[in-house]
Amino acid sequence: FQRQVGQPTDAQQQAWPAIASGKHVLVVAPTGSGKTLAAFLWALDGLLTGRIPGGTCRILYVSPLRALNHDIQRNLLAPLVALRQDFLNAGQKVADVRVVTRSGDTPANERQRLVKHPPEILITTPESLNIMLTSRRAQSILSELHTVIIDEIHAVVGSKRGVHLITAIERLTLLSGEMQRIALSATVSPLKPVAAWMGGYQNLGRDSRGPYRRRNVTIVTSSAHKPYSLSVTFAPQPTQEQHPPDPPWSYLAGEIRKALHRTRATLVFANSKRMDEKRVRFVNEGGQERVVISRASAGLSLHTREPTRARGRTARPASAATARTARAPRPAAARTARGAPPPGAARHAARQRQRSAAQTAAPR
Repeated sequence: FQRQVGQPTDAQQQAWPAIASGKHVLVVAPTGSGKTLAAFLWALDGLLTGRIPGGTCRILYVSPLRALNHDIQRNLLAPLVALRQDFLNAGQKVADVRVVTRSGDTPANERQRLVKHPPEILITTPESLNIMLTSRRAQSILSELHTVIIDEIHAVVGSKRGVHLITAIERLTLLSGEMQRIALSATVSPLKPVAAWMGGYQNLGRDSRGPYRRRNVTIVTSSAHKPYSLSVTFAPQPTQEQHPPDPPWSYLAGEIRKALHRTRATLVFANSKRMDEKRVRFVNEGGQERVVISRASAGLSLHTREPTRARGRTARPASAATARTARAPRPAAARTARGAPPPGAARHAARQRQRSAAQTAAPR
């Protein structure tokens, strides 16, 4: 870990002892503090060393965001490859750990393969998890779970999706018995009600009548804070000798271009789509090179936040204009002139004329 990542963050140092002891844990720390890696690393250690037997699904990772590729690549697949290589370099045997993603976009053949050959780590969404629980074949691979990791819990708590998710986890408890629950969030609040919500109640009896006891959940909060640099500037007032078009916009475009070259990610907020497009035009016209700008007119939603954040880590200004989604061309059969008769209309009209002529020529 020190060779690949460096020193652990405050959130990781606090979360690992609680996770290693088997407690249910709610980790609340700022974005970028390594929460997901903290949840996965102990599970990976158990699977690779044999402490957690493989051969079936043992770790379930549930995220309400469909943009899972970046987080999984950084926090799961890359550490898994590095750990496996370290075991091999040391001449030790290492268990085979498979990772599979199951979402609404997963083809049917891959879903069947998932049931026939279950992975040790399954990545899914709340909706896909509920669908799997309605299938007996899919339930069979969820009967020996060891850990359930719920990421971005603030996105579902208090909503209908959250109700479906937490009831699905309780159904998993009926299938596989008690398992460790780990929830991750950067902004969830208040902490104690959310911890009680994710922990739920444990049935101590032999049937549904109980008695029940609330599960204890350890809350881990990071004391580290991200540094922020905040400054407020105003566009200078033009003098009588200066008459540039839209002086505030020219000044703003220059400041945005400086920020684009100085930082890896720049977010600029506007009140309307028209104002946003005007800002893009001034930025592109005032500089020597055009820049790639990804626009979200109504702010960044949950489905666009992670892809935008992932692009911001590596995106640099490039010589390309702002792209718009091109409309797909219509099929050839649909490209008919406006007002043109549909296919077969001429033959139908000819038959009608022949029928009318025959009726007129027939003797009474």
